[in-house]
Amino acid sequence: MSITYNQLVSRIKTTSEDTSTEFVGDIPAFIERAEARLTREIDSYGVVQYATSNMVIGDPFITKPLNTLIIKNLNILKSDGTRINLLQKTDEYLNDYWPQRTSTGVLGIMPTLALIIY
Repeated sequence: MSITYNQLVSRIKTTSEDTSTEFVGDIPAFIERAEARLTREIDSYGVVQYATSNMVIGDPFITKPLNTLIIKNLNILKSDGTRINLLQKTDEYLNDYWPQRTSTGVLGIMPTLALIIY
């Protein structure tokens, strides 16, 4: 059984018996959080998408594709065709391992906090 977004919003209002402006204004955020949680917990390959991005010299960040919820892995494809699979580590580990952001080279790790968007 499927329902539309508007039907879901209407059912939330009816079930909660709250039609105040503040509550109704927060319903889209409730739905977005529920979608993110389901995506994390179900971990289905049916929702997996692949995307590419280019790294910019001097920029320590990579722009994530729109609508990204969870990044399962990240690879760097070097100009010579070799692929480097980045390992997920905490920000603390990254800061200890590579404390100078201006240093150059291929790191091989990425911070875990950047992987999950709530």
